[in-house]
This record gives sequence, C-alpha cells and structure tokens, in this order.
Amino acid sequence: MRLLAETATETLERRLEFTGLPQGWHAIVAMVLLGLILWASVHLYQREQRVGASARIRAILALLRCTVLAVLALVWLQPVIATYTRREIEAPTLLLIDGSASMSLHDRYTDETEQRRVRQALGNVQANDLTTLSRADVARSVLARDDHRLIRELVRNNPVLCYRFGDGVDLVGRYTAATGPADDRIGIAAPASAPATDIGAAVRQAVESQGGRPVSAVVVVSDGQFNTGEAVDAVAGYARAKRFPIHTVGVGDPAPPRNAAVAAIEAPPSIFVNDPFKITARITTQGLAGQSLTIELLQRLPDASQPIVVATRTIAVGPDDRVNPVTFDHQLVRSVQTRLAVRIQPVDGEIISEDNQRETSVRALEKKMRVLLVAGSPSWEYTYLSRLLTRDATVDVSCWLQSADEEAVRDGGTIIDHLPRKQEELAGYDCIILMDPRPEEIDAEWSRTLETLVSQAGTGLVFVAGRKNTSQLARETAAKPLLDLLPVVIDSSQADLIINELGYFQQTAWPLAIPPQVSGHPLLNIGDRPEENAQTWSQLPGVYWHYPVSREKPVATVLLRHSNPQMRNAAGQHVLLATQFVGAGRTAFMAWSDTWRWRRAGDRYFNRFWITLIRHLVEGKLLGGQKRGLIQLKKDQCSAGEAVGVEARLLDSKFSPLGRDTVEMTVQAQGMPDHTVVLKAQPDRPGWYHGELTPTQIGIHELRIDLPDEGGEGTTTIRGELRVGQSDLEFRRTALDRESLENLAAGSAGGRSLYLDEIDRLPSLIPAKSVSMVTTGRPVPLWDRWWTLFAVVIVLSTEWALRKAFNLL
Repeated sequence: MRLLAETATETLERRLEFTGLPQGWHAIVAMVLLGLILWASVHLYQREQRVGASARIRAILALLRCTVLAVLALVWLQPVIATYTRREIEAPTLLLIDGSASMSLHDRYTDETEQRRVRQALGNVQANDLTTLSRADVARSVLARDDHRLIRELVRNNPVLCYRFGDGVDLVGRYTAATGPADDRIGIAAPASAPATDIGAAVRQAVESQGGRPVSAVVVVSDGQFNTGEAVDAVAGYARAKRFPIHTVGVGDPAPPRNAAVAAIEAPPSIFVNDPFKITARITTQGLAGQSLTIELLQRLPDASQPIVVATRTIAVGPDDRVNPVTFDHQLVRSVQTRLAVRIQPVDGEIISEDNQRETSVRALEKKMRVLLVAGSPSWEYTYLSRLLTRDATVDVSCWLQSADEEAVRDGGTIIDHLPRKQEELAGYDCIILMDPRPEEIDAEWSRTLETLVSQAGTGLVFVAGRKNTSQLARETAAKPLLDLLPVVIDSSQADLIINELGYFQQTAWPLAIPPQVSGHPLLNIGDRPEENAQTWSQLPGVYWHYPVSREKPVATVLLRHSNPQMRNAAGQHVLLATQFVGAGRTAFMAWSDTWRWRRAGDRYFNRFWITLIRHLVEGKLLGGQKRGLIQLKKDQCSAGEAVGVEARLLDSKFSPLGRDTVEMTVQAQGMPDHTVVLKAQPDRPGWYHGELTPTQIGIHELRIDLPDEGGEGTTTIRGELRVGQSDLEFRRTALDRESLENLAAGSAGGRSLYLDEIDRLPSLIPAKSVSMVTTGRPVPLWDRWWTLFAVVIVLSTEWALRKAFNLL
C-alpha cells in the first residue's frame, strides 16, 4: 500500500465586486446624489434655448453626459474581478495503536466471558490457545481480519492515519478510500517494546501534526496503562476543548495478574576471600496470596558456561501479597569476580517471566588491606588496636608510634623505620588511622599529600581524638588541609573552653546514642544478629572524655552522639562518630578513644567494629579496582536505552592527576561486540573525566580503562560495572485498565469505549466529516485601466464635437 497525502476537492469561482461601494446610509446618500446629478444633466439639455439643436440632438447630448457621469461613478465604486478558491477537506480519523512493552504480554483470559469476547473479535483469525498471542498480536489480528475490513469501512467516511505510540508517537500509515491497507503495511508489525505508555502525548502530537485541519475522531487501541505523561482527565479535557471524540478499544485481560518478581538484589560489590557475606533479595508478588515460592541463589564463575544453584529457599506469600526479604549466606573461596543471581521458579498462570531473575556481581579480593596506624602515644586504644590489626588475616598493618625511641621495635605486620612522607609511599596504604597524633610531624606538605590521596586516590582516613595532642593539633595552621578532610567542623577555641570547664578526666560514663535515622547503617552492625544491634550498643561501656566539635558537615553522616543532656550545642547533641565522602575516598572522625573498654563485653564487639570501620573506609579504592583510578556512575543500575553519566578519577604512575585531554573506556557486554566511550577531561577538576553511556542490552556491562604504567611497560586497568535491566514501568500494573479507557472516552466530545468484540461499531460512530476552506485570490481591478480613461475622453470629445457642430458652445 502507498502512503498518500490527504486529498481535497477544489472549485474556482470568479465574480464582479465593487470595493468602493458605500454601505448603510452612505449608499443612500450616494444614490440620491447620483440621481440628482443625472436629472440635472437631462433637465438642462431639455431647456437648452440655443438655435440649431433639435430635441433629438439634445437627447443624444444628455445621454452622452449621463454616460460620462456613469463611468465616473463606476470608477468611484472601484470595480474588480474577485477570485475565490473553495477547498473541501476531509477530516481524518486518527488510529492510535499501543506499542508499549505491556502489549507484549500473553494474557491467560481465565474469565470465560473475556475469552469469548477475544475469540469473537478475532473471527476467522482463530488461535487454539489464546496464550500464544500477545496483546499486540491480538490487536494486529483484529485490524487485519477479513482483509482489513475495519479500516476499509473507516476510510469510506474519512481518511485514516495510523500511529504507533508508547513513550513517543510515529506515523506508520495513511489510508484513503482510493487505497487499501496491505498485510505488510498495516503499520503495527514491529514488536511492542516501548518502555512507557504516554497516551496524552500520543493524542496531542497526532492531532497537532494535522496543522490545524479538523479531526473526525481519535481511536485508541490500548491496554489503558497511563504510566507516564498526562492523567486521563487532562487528555479528555484536551479532546473536549478541540471538539473531537476519542473512542477507545481495550486490549488485554482485565483480571488481576499473577506474577512474582525479584524487585532488587543487594550484595556487597567487594568482599574478601572466605569472608561470609549476605545476598538479600526483595520479592514482590501479585495475585499469589497464600501460595509458596521457590527462590534459588545461582552462581556463575568466569570459567563456567552455565550458572549453578548454590542455595534454595521456600517462602510463603502473605495474605496481602507481602513477602519478607529473602537472605542467603554465601562466601567465595578464591579471588575471582563472580555473577550471583536470585531466581524465582515460574508460577502457574504467571504472565511475566522476564522479571523472575535479577543478578549482580561480587568481587572476591585476596589482597590484604594495607593500613598505616600513626599514634602520638601508647594509649590503651593504640595497644589493643595494633594487636588486632596485626593478628587479622585480612589486614597488613604498619605502625608508627611517634613517642617511641628511634631504636624501639615497631609494631605491625610490615615494619617501617620512618613515618611515610612521600606521596608514592603513602599511596601504598588503603587506610590511614591517626590516633591523637603529635603535631610536630604533621606539617603542611604532609597534610596536603594526605588530602590528595583521600580525595583523588580513594584512601580511607580515620582521625581518633585524644586528650594529649588533639587540642594542640587543632590550632596548627599546617594541619588545616588534614582537618578539612574530616566530617566535622572543629573550633579549637570553643573546644578548649568546654574541655577546661569539664576537665580532662570524668568519673561518669554516658551511653552512646544512635540517631534513629542511621540505626541500620552497616558500621553499626556489631551484634551477632541484626535484631540484636540496639541491645548490644546499649550494653557497651559508654563515653567518659570526648573532644567537642561545633557540628557535623552538611554531607556527613552522624552515627553516634553523646547522650548527656549537657553535651549539647546549637547543632544538637555532641558528635562522637561521623563519616563522609571526600572526593573518591571516605573519612571518619571519632571524638573519643575508649573503644578498648568494649572488650569487657567481649573481644568480638571491639574487633568487629574496627574491622568493619576500616573496610568501610577502604571501599573507595576497592570499588575502583585499583589505586590509580576509580569509575563512578550516576547510578549503578539503569534500564536499557537510559543514558547514564560516567565519571572517572585517574592518576598517572606517580599518583598525580592524569593530564590527558581524553581517555577511552571500553564497554563489554555478553553477546555484544566491545565498544568505546570517550571520556573528556573536566577543566576545573584535575584528573577527573566525564562522559555518558547509553546501554541497549539487558545484563551486566563491564567498564574498563587501561592506563600505561611508568616507562610504558604494562598497563593498569581500572574497572567498573553497570547493571542494565528492563524498565518495570510497564509491568507494575499489567491488567487491562478498562476504567481509564472508559473515563477517557466519556470525558471527550462524545467518545465511546468499546469492548474488543465491539470494534466493528467504529465506522458507524465516526460519520463522514469535512470542512470548507475558502481562500481569496488577488483581485483584478477594472477601473484602474487605460481604456477607462480612453472611454471617458471619447465620450466627452463626442459631446463637445456635437455641441460645436450645432452651435451649442
């Protein structure tokens, strides 16, 4: 079938018009005046007394004089030939067919009435099993039934413009009475895959694309999912204002669907080999109340072709379709990046199976965390913490006790003989713990180096305040870059006043207060079970002395506060523990140094808190994969076709900001060839690059940036990961929304909502409609011509000649 332009019947009309013709009482005055002038001319010739002119000659002269006056009157009336073109334009019927992803569903039609309606609408295009047809298949078959009889009947009255819509709208067919649709050009053969349904935008764009031409009716063939754009009332109001009806035809099963979906899966992106960790899945269900679900945890290692089931759970769906989160305990026994997936076994009668599985990626690290512990004096906190980190198999600690003699034996797994000062030395550590450090070795250069490593290389930093040195360090200008990294604002003068008032030693311990909004924070999970955390914290020894700060910074997270009502300022209870992101890294501030007292309640609480804190702080490096870079995404999960912003922090081999203008990031996805995304340098952020990635395939996309090592020998690879899924907007409510379609039709200008088996009524509901458009051409003036003046001159000359001939001059 050919796509034809709209047709219109044109007729051309020409007629004489007088543009200077007066109107109203002016016309009466003009006619009376003209009549008087003509009467006066005739009367004067009748009374002519001169010799030589007979009555006949005088009558001829009077006629000539009246002719001149009549011609002048015509000139005054400005006669023209006006041209009018009349066009009869047929008002098209706009057929909007839903092409969103929900139209790809295969309905079960459990209700016999609904099943009968669908079979009757299909006619001779029958299917033994309706579940083999998607909603789009049903719509296409109904429109194509009996050699497209429905469209052929519609075009007898008006042209038909066929549109396919989802989150946008496309013209796919234009049919007139002179043509008929063909099987391969019905315009809806493409698969239904649009991520959203915007009926409002489809109606508006289709109508406004007519350029002001009238519309006989809009027909919407859809399952009625208004999941984006305007609401039903707004769309109906638009049609009512434009005075056209919207007829709706519902496609799909209106019965509540049966579906189970893995809504989200949570797992740490990085763990250590042989460390147990948890995978938590959130399950949502519809129409499955009281039934059982089988949930499986699958694992696929890089060298395996297929995933294997490593754990299974059977859960019961609550009476209100509620399902508690499902948690699996797992561990990895070797250093590898593995894919983990949570899968729900298919449920009988389920119409959506694509959302039964969701996967994530977890990296197991065998490398130990490198920790530098710097302490001003051998406090109890330092003593127990250095022993813990030395014994822990996941930590390689180097200790620098500033008060020790030069010949003293140093603590730690890796012994050092000086405080690392160069950037290359400090860059080798994943986390630096400063425990009430002496200010003598914290100069401006060392502070700036630490600031660079935290913000750009992702190094973690913990500052533990103490009685001996913190007050003096807070007053040092050289330490300002270091103090600026902390998640709190320190006012040394105010802090000294409070400490002097309270004293350096207190006799009463106050419990640690956890703000309610952070009760589930990972750093606070020190109990044996999550539900025991609150009780565990309440039983731990409290705080005696603490270093008071003014307030937390706006981006900080406060995890612990002082419970003493007197330890309060304008910002609230004094901060005891806070964390925050600083560029690529994380920092923490502890206002007291008595966690060693927790060992009275058991070593596990002290040990668990410190190991968890250090791991939390080193994630800036672990998530980036390497010390020389980090790939950050605006979101780590997105839908196919959705643009995601990408930022990368990159360092050269000397751990200084990379100086290139652009870098290339390779994107790898299973089943697709690798492609490259160019990241551009950010002028105001040295070493930072940004770009945009738009994935088109569902699955995990691996991101990789290769940086050359020093001397050009070898490369360092920076890795990231983006999980791409199908948008669930179309599958949150999958039942046919017949009520919305009925409201849309009823709110328009005389629309009707039809069942699928009533679609043949459409031609009778949409009568022929056209509008006449008259355009005026350029008028052709008759008075402003040479022959008009010539005629006046000839008549006057004739009159003059006759008067002279008969001695009437």
